[in-house]
Amino acid sequence: MTNDLAFLMDYGAEMMVEITRFWASIVTYNPDLDHYEICGVVGSDEYHTAYLDAKTPGINNNTYTNLMAVWTLCRTLPWVTRLRR
Repeated sequence: MTNDLAFLMDYGAEMMVEITRFWASIVTYNPDLDHYEICGVVGSDEYHTAYLDAKTPGINNNTYTNLMAVWTLCRTLPWVTRLRR
């Protein structure tokens, strides 16, 4: 974090909240595995767009995508909380 509170107050916090809302809107709960999944995404290299012989596009639980979602979710609340002070 750069500690640029002006940017965070003017733009960053709103962007992070909206990105967090996006991630929350695309996850699905898998009761068989008792965890949430992000399905049907394109890999970060943009070459992995589907499984071989798949009828639908996308990769399920892409590591990079999942890590970026977790990173965003873990940081948004502390940043917003910090701005409220």
